[in-house]
Amino acid sequence: MRQFSSPIDTGSEVNSDVVGFMNWMISRAKDNVLEVEALEQTKAKFLISMDDLDSIKTMNAEGYDKLGIVPGLGRRLSRDVKQYIISKK
Repeated sequence: MRQFSSPIDTGSEVNSDVVGFMNWMISRAKDNVLEVEALEQTKAKFLISMDDLDSIKTMNAEGYDKLGIVPGLGRRLSRDVKQYIISKK
């Protein structure tokens, strides 16, 4: 039996915010290849899980663990998303 799936809508309002945030994080880590790779993988996980910036901001270690995101990166994402939101206002 064939399964059909729709591509992730990276242009939706919620996802474009997450994509923008993750691209912002990636641009800040541009010289660290390992970090950029981890951030790219994390961006894909957020798009699949359909998290928005508010959920990232309040996500705890358990939430990041469920997504397979290492704790240190998760804490930094939760902290830096606040700075990103402020910078976009």
